[in-house]
Amino acid sequence: MGGLTIRRRETEQLPPVGRVHQGAVLSDIIRGSSQSGALGTIPTLLIVSDQRGAGKTAFCAGLAAEMRRRGRSVSVPKPFGAVEAAVEARDRALGGRDLVVMEGSSALSEAAAAQAAEALDASVVLVTSGHLGTDSSTLEAWRSALDDRLLGVVVNGLTRYRGHDALHRLTPQMRSQGLAPLGVIPEDRSLLSVTVGGLASHLGGRFILHDDEDSGLVEHIMIGCMGMDPGTLYFGLHRNKAVVVRGDRPDVQMAALATPTACMVLTMGIPPIEYVLNEADLEGVPLIVVDSGTLDTMDALATIQSGARFDHPAKLERMADLVRRHVDLTAIERGMGMTGGADPAPASG
Repeated sequence: MGGLTIRRRETEQLPPVGRVHQGAVLSDIIRGSSQSGALGTIPTLLIVSDQRGAGKTAFCAGLAAEMRRRGRSVSVPKPFGAVEAAVEARDRALGGRDLVVMEGSSALSEAAAAQAAEALDASVVLVTSGHLGTDSSTLEAWRSALDDRLLGVVVNGLTRYRGHDALHRLTPQMRSQGLAPLGVIPEDRSLLSVTVGGLASHLGGRFILHDDEDSGLVEHIMIGCMGMDPGTLYFGLHRNKAVVVRGDRPDVQMAALATPTACMVLTMGIPPIEYVLNEADLEGVPLIVVDSGTLDTMDALATIQSGARFDHPAKLERMADLVRRHVDLTAIERGMGMTGGADPAPASG
């Protein structure tokens, strides 16, 4: 990885976002939607999913944010489970809005979703996962239950290299069954990322530098190892990364610090030497020490994605961008009888 070198350079840093917590993103939307006024007749859009983990919460938040960008005034009540709770939440939504976007629980059955839509007089968008094995035949029960209230289906998190399958099999299959494909959103690494603080907590590590920078997102995990290529070339492959390296390898650590790095995990319980500590401080890179070895630490990180949450401002911004580029918002507005939206975005697939 090259010899030990002290470097001084300017590195593009992650923008400061402050500390965040689960639910903060939707809470911010809810607070931003709340102003006084009479409820009146406001179009209501109910977002449901056919399975847990389809990305319904992320889609709901991204849709609301993008509708705002298009000039809509949107109210987003908190997610609900029971039909009575849905009606109460909608009735608490304050007036002066163009649209109420509501998220139903993943536990809602087709019949319960239809009952909620009827009680709310709502149009419905169904979110389904785009992982391998997605088949529109499993959505037939939703079409039958929701009937004309179902505006269409959004396929979320389409895995890489499945674009051809989505275009030539999945969406035509939907249309043949009377389901309107409203868009296909590709899987995105930033939405599956975790925060530096979440990574440290998952590993049971302790911060020794920049514990106040724990809200940065980690999209890649790289291991510090020996190789034929220069260290800066290897570590320069990815940004927003966590580097896992033995605490007694300052040469590898310095090479990593010469590239954009979200945090560094030092294994074997060994703190860094002063050169590394100084460079990390200058670059604003959090340092985390763990007692486990490098291989055991990597094994522990194999399950970290299960703790990923849609709880970060950068994730909201990214999801709104994906909704804008891949979902037919004009079709949704038209289906709800809304007019005057700006910047229509065509559906992909």
